[in-house]
Amino acid sequence: MKPFMQLGCLIFIVFFELCSGACAPFCDFRDWAPWQSCNATCGSGVQIRERNICCDNTRYPTLKQCLISCNIPFSLWQANETEHKVCGKCQQGGTFNADQHRCKCPLGYKGPCCEDVVIRKRKRTAASCMEKPCRNGKCVPIHGRISCLCFAGYEGLKCEIDTDDCLKQPCLFGKCTDKINDFQCDCMVLFEGKICNKIKPWAIAVITLTALVLLLVCCYFCYMMGKDKSDNEKEKERGKRKLQPTSHKIRPMEIHQPHALA
Repeated sequence: MKPFMQLGCLIFIVFFELCSGACAPFCDFRDWAPWQSCNATCGSGVQIRERNICCDNTRYPTLKQCLISCNIPFSLWQANETEHKVCGKCQQGGTFNADQHRCKCPLGYKGPCCEDVVIRKRKRTAASCMEKPCRNGKCVPIHGRISCLCFAGYEGLKCEIDTDDCLKQPCLFGKCTDKINDFQCDCMVLFEGKICNKIKPWAIAVITLTALVLLLVCCYFCYMMGKDKSDNEKEKERGKRKLQPTSHKIRPMEIHQPHALA
């Protein structure tokens, strides 16, 4: 008997949900319905999808009564019941022109949705330029002949030669590497800049300190050399004094004669 009672309760619940609109809980927004078809083939088309609110239809048969019972403002319902999105975009990257109500197609395409390819007949006014002879430049027909206007960094009749920007040796203290319409200098250790013409700040400090040390060393050697010279002169002077003989005055001896005998 118990299984039959459970089955009866289940049937009652399903019947109650079907009769009450098959949604719960009440006053909640239902899931979005699928998107409707686009209202335009291409251009400013719009797609719409809607959703409903879960309400007790037996007690509140109209939408207004349902919103009042759920305490939902009508403006809030209008803002959340419908979603829109743009559809029917122009093909091939075209843009929709609202004034002309048609797509503005890129070069090579035509039609309301840019779905048609434009077939153009080539005019052989200058057959040589059609073959694109200028490798890195613009071909210009002049009286049945062609001339190549080379881009920056290229030269030659067909702009096939890369101009050597290192030919003038722009790097003062470094190695030059050629680039397209440019060059790059690999500077020595002490230098920097576009053409290696600037000494690095730490290098200036090292050079200044080295010069100061050299100046002090030179001053010390000059002082020592002057001192040695002075000492040598003093030694020579002392030697000369030792070698000179000392002169003594010799007094004449007094000879005493005997007195004559008287």
